[in-house]
Amino acid sequence: MACSRVIRASKQAKKACAREMNEINKKSDDFFQKCEQKLKAIQQQIQKEMLKVGADIDIPTSKKMTLNKIIECLSDDRE
Repeated sequence: MACSRVIRASKQAKKACAREMNEINKKSDDFFQKCEQKLKAIQQQIQKEMLKVGADIDIPTSKKMTLNKIIECLSDDRE
């Protein structure tokens, strides 16, 4: 009888642990999804600012314009 109680308690503990792990996984997934959304928003804002900078200093811009290319153009203009 004592063994069956221990086994039952062990199964209950495993179930509780599994529930807790599922909650933790869901929270971490939600957190990473929010981080990814924020990162995308930041990337879009940076891209917009890069395009503005390019327009302000008369640099030919495209969606693939990188910060390094803008810096190169600025360096070329100064020479």
